[in-house]
Amino acid sequence: MRRRSPNTTSPASADMGSLGRGLDILRSLGTFSSVITVAELATWPGYSRATAKRLLHTLATEGFLNLIPDRVDEGAYEPDLACLNLGTALLGSFKELWQRQPVLQDIARHFEVDLLVATCDGAQVLVIEHAQSSAVMQNSLVGSVAPIDSNAWGRCLVWMHSAAEQATLTDGIRQGQGLRAAASLGALYQAFQSLEENGRCVFEIDDRCVAIGLPVAVSAGSPLLALGCIAPHTLLKDTARADTFWAQLANLSKLINRPVAIKQEIQK
Repeated sequence: MRRRSPNTTSPASADMGSLGRGLDILRSLGTFSSVITVAELATWPGYSRATAKRLLHTLATEGFLNLIPDRVDEGAYEPDLACLNLGTALLGSFKELWQRQPVLQDIARHFEVDLLVATCDGAQVLVIEHAQSSAVMQNSLVGSVAPIDSNAWGRCLVWMHSAAEQATLTDGIRQGQGLRAAASLGALYQAFQSLEENGRCVFEIDDRCVAIGLPVAVSAGSPLLALGCIAPHTLLKDTARADTFWAQLANLSKLINRPVAIKQEIQK
């Protein structure tokens, strides 16, 4: 799998064909909401109500959207099974990662942290694996997306891009966030400094938890990946336990993209 170049294009580019418009509709469902209506889509620049209705109907006919039965009058659609088929095909392409899944789960349970693996989808960060701290299954974050600059693991992914790609992403932040852009870029550059100094970035979420991001070692032909983690402050305050935790995450970041035939122990 090859990484995508950052995409900061508006959903209504004048030269965008029906395929591109349909893909932007599906992308918006993963980014903003799980439901879209004809009236909402018709507010996008360059979309008429007739165009919105036609595109949504086509996606529903092909199995990507489902017209919600009790919201037929407003033309409300939600993702259908064809989206799941595409997602399953994508996740199946990360063969080395799934071989490491038990390792991710062991670390998550041992240190009582939620551990994520994320990749890039243009200017979005996409979670492709979620190992939970609790043995009781909770909602998985797999498939969730967010702006690439909005969390620790996304900022790792920006840092891993080439200088030209970083410029494209930061230009998109400036254009898209207006008055909030300065704060977002400040946090991004702070993450860059931390990654240059110690190979990770750590940001406080609240008085109980911190968000952690580490880049995954890149191998030839592999996509950009980053490890993400939500950890309690108490873990990092215990020096001996924190040192072991950092060592295991560093080893994991080197292991994920390696061929399965290459074995490496993660010491506990």
